[in-house]
Amino acid sequence: MSYLHCGRCGLQIRIQASFMRIEHCPRCLARSATVSPLIQSGTWVNPSVGWGAGTAGRPDDPRAGRT
Repeated sequence: MSYLHCGRCGLQIRIQASFMRIEHCPRCLARSATVSPLIQSGTWVNPSVGWGAGTAGRPDDPRAGRT
């Protein structure tokens, strides 16, 4: 499963099908009329930790807190 992440506003979108991939952030476009590219990643990005955090930082992750 892949995710799209906006570095400007922090929006994260889970892409379930490759044909649904979008190139620009819809939130930035709607709120400030700014074209901001989306970055594709294979993991969910925890905004408080940064890239490479995976899913361990998600509050709804059942594995969170396990060692």
